[in-house]
Amino acid sequence: MYSLGVNRLGTTNTRTNTITSLFANGEKGAWYDPSDLSTLFQNSNGTTAVAVGDVVGYIADKSGNGNHALQSIADQRPLLAVDSSGNHYLDFDGLNDGMVITNLEETSPTPLVGFFGYKNNEQAGDKYLLDIATGRTVLAAYSENLTPFGISVYMGGWKTSYLQPEPLALKVVTFQAATNDISIREDGITVAANEGTTAQKAVDGNIKLFSHNNNTGNAVDGHLYQAVVRLATCTVAEIATTEAFIAQKTGILAQVAGIATVDLDFSTNTYTARDINGTPS
Repeated sequence: MYSLGVNRLGTTNTRTNTITSLFANGEKGAWYDPSDLSTLFQNSNGTTAVAVGDVVGYIADKSGNGNHALQSIADQRPLLAVDSSGNHYLDFDGLNDGMVITNLEETSPTPLVGFFGYKNNEQAGDKYLLDIATGRTVLAAYSENLTPFGISVYMGGWKTSYLQPEPLALKVVTFQAATNDISIREDGITVAANEGTTAQKAVDGNIKLFSHNNNTGNAVDGHLYQAVVRLATCTVAEIATTEAFIAQKTGILAQVAGIATVDLDFSTNTYTARDINGTPS
């Protein structure tokens, strides 16, 4: 296990969690991890391995649900890249790049939680991190449909938004969209919420990652480090530990509020997030 720190007394807490535990009770969803090159392939049938600089046409879902993200059109595939800290990410061009998730489906209205470690390179228009066609749910990296302009949630209408002080910086953003409970968290802090009369939507298996379902003009020009989507609400502890894990993979652990240290085992994706007192989050 790779330890990023200990608590004030020098002892290490032993509680562990994994991203896959979010799906351990049959919860639907997906986990995309560009840091795990064994899950990435150049072509959409998942047969040609990738290296840095190659296009990516297939991202295997690590949640255990088999909801792999594909792109069958060669010139709409992002590139695999690595930053100066050695963290891998997918580089989307903001023109027409995007991945398609076809198997993730829930015919009844369902809560939706999305976790993203990413960097947005453009602050203009509407840029979609996740777009679900039926009933229309959109998690946007940037939108100009609400005031203030910024990170936004659409559920049959634009519901809430947040103007980021540093909109082009690396960040961990969590969206929760459920009946009468829509919220946006950035780097461990709730920054926007709408608790009005909003009905959650169905998920139809027609989902676009980092782009619009029907309009390439809404594609994100940016870097995707991690994405986790769960069709169920999350507890406070699940949110905190998932955000900490994604922050570590994105290289911005220090800027996520309330998290001082994380123990992370890359071989099993097991981790423990702790606050400044060494208490597991």
